[in-house]
Amino acid sequence: MEIIPFEQRHKSPLITLVREYVCGELNGDRFDDHSEFEDTVDDFTRSFMRYIEGGSEWCHLAVDENGEVLGFATAHLYRNDASKALHTGVVEFTGVYVPEQFRYRGIAKSLDASLIEHARSIPEAVKLVAPIKVGNIAGEKLKTRLGFRSTKETYDGELGGAYRYFKKRI
Repeated sequence: MEIIPFEQRHKSPLITLVREYVCGELNGDRFDDHSEFEDTVDDFTRSFMRYIEGGSEWCHLAVDENGEVLGFATAHLYRNDASKALHTGVVEFTGVYVPEQFRYRGIAKSLDASLIEHARSIPEAVKLVAPIKVGNIAGEKLKTRLGFRSTKETYDGELGGAYRYFKKRI
């Protein structure tokens, strides 16, 4: 397995994985019907892919020797949605996803470690933040193993549910 930056040749399998990720993050209880849920998943998936393809969202892929995409992780220079201004030195980890059949092989840890190294290559980057859905024990353990510290700060995510920030100085 190798970790590589997103390339267009991996777009189709990445869309499938992003869609699975969004489905898992969305709180389905807040939708009145299945078609509304599916429309929302499609909207978030298209938006996420636009950021990746546009380069504002860094995306690293885990790829096996046959070229199969085993997972992805994403991050970006933090943007305050109210002002759309970049905050100097803050990199936000926005997602890591590995399908169930590939889990417990260290793939998510390798993906996040690769993004940490990428962030370290940005001269102004001084801090990493990672919002983790409250109750996502695997996500909390992963970030803790990589040196992130949990904060008491929580917020309601746009995909639904409460998230807790994990932070790390680089």
